[in-house]
Amino acid sequence: YNISADIFGYNEAYYIPPMEAVSSIQFLRGSAGLQFGPQIGGMVNYSIRDAPDKPVGVTVAQTAGTYGLYNLYASVGGTVGKWQYFAFTQFRTLGGWRANSDQQQTSGYGKLTYNASKKLKLSLEYTLLRNRIHMPGGLNDSDFQQNPQQSLRARNWLQSPWNIISANVAYKLSSSTSLSFCSAYQFSQRDLIWQNEDSWYPNFEPDSVGRDRELEREYFNNVTNELRVITDYHIGGHKQ
Repeated sequence: YNISADIFGYNEAYYIPPMEAVSSIQFLRGSAGLQFGPQIGGMVNYSIRDAPDKPVGVTVAQTAGTYGLYNLYASVGGTVGKWQYFAFTQFRTLGGWRANSDQQQTSGYGKLTYNASKKLKLSLEYTLLRNRIHMPGGLNDSDFQQNPQQSLRARNWLQSPWNIISANVAYKLSSSTSLSFCSAYQFSQRDLIWQNEDSWYPNFEPDSVGRDRELEREYFNNVTNELRVITDYHIGGHKQ
């Protein structure tokens, strides 16, 4: 299901799941991506890890680096009878190489699956993102030559609280035919306050008085419903 707000473009600009939680990345080339929506030119699918086949499985990973980088990832999952569960949380903070480029982010995910029978599976998923990004702004050539780490913007901020809920039903009609239904609802925001660099002032002073900043508060509400029937068959001994 869609994790982006803009159906046509900026697909990966706001939210991508942490790679620690991704089991595989799938590429559909060309027009094959149209089966998942109107975005032409192929599709990228992030497959989240499944629940382990044991009552409880826990993973914790921590990473630290230069310029104030710290990343914490933790997940828990398991299988108990007909129920499966998996959840993760990630916290990341970064001071940044340039001035005024600090950021912090918290993301989370939870999935609960009920295997009603060998043919019927029901699941519910929830994804969230909370972030705060300090944007240092661009530099002209002379500023870059003087000091590439400097920033002429001290009050450029972006946050994009993200929420996605998905309900899924999978039913196996026969050994070769399956039916699935997915209903996803995204309710998210993009909050931005900055001085747009499209109109540059010579000898511009940091956050100078008299120049207005641009304030945006955008709300996204997307609903996607997909009903799919897949049948496997053979032609010339090859599975289709």
